[in-house]
Amino acid sequence: MTIKEFHDNIDLMNPSSDGRYFSPEQIDSAINIAVMDLYNQEYKNFEESQRISDNMSDFKAVDIATVTTGACGLPPDLAYITSLMATVINGATVTRRVELIGDQFINDILESTAFGPDEDNVYARRNGSGLQIRPFSVTEITISYLRLPVPAKYAYTYSSNGFNTIYNPTGSLQVDYPAQAHNEILYKALRTLGIAQKDQVLVQNEQVAKANNLPEPR
Repeated sequence: MTIKEFHDNIDLMNPSSDGRYFSPEQIDSAINIAVMDLYNQEYKNFEESQRISDNMSDFKAVDIATVTTGACGLPPDLAYITSLMATVINGATVTRRVELIGDQFINDILESTAFGPDEDNVYARRNGSGLQIRPFSVTEITISYLRLPVPAKYAYTYSSNGFNTIYNPTGSLQVDYPAQAHNEILYKALRTLGIAQKDQVLVQNEQVAKANNLPEPR
């Protein structure tokens, strides 16, 4: 379903008798709220089970980050780190697991003689929008993560009369979710807009009625 089809379906299900009009920006906002609502549901399931669903698998991403003086940035679209690997230590290419630790364990690890940071024991700590990495000899890490969805956008221009909008596919951004989830996103968006959901038969009848300029069935 393209972003235009999302908008067309929402317009179709919005009863004209209610006298309500939703701008393209309002519909975009409802769609993106719906996307994040579904994403958060599946993300919660992932946190509980550590199993990535078919939908979430589309959001798997990898970033190779340069580490400078024990610090590196994180991808701006990061939602959840699934794994960290040190890939360059002391100029040598390696494959070393990086353990992500919480603040409560930092002092214990740094002071440990058996498990302190070295080329065999690499640690990372979240620090705002970046990571702190130890030991300092690590100069590159690979971040595997789940990314956030890209917000959808319905781009448009105005017709010559200045009132009607004309869809612009070139400037539009499609819904960043697998097609099998589009119907669920549509209905979540309808709820966000306060549009009562109707069964498929009624929707089809409304589509026919509108196409033939007939009164909407109820």
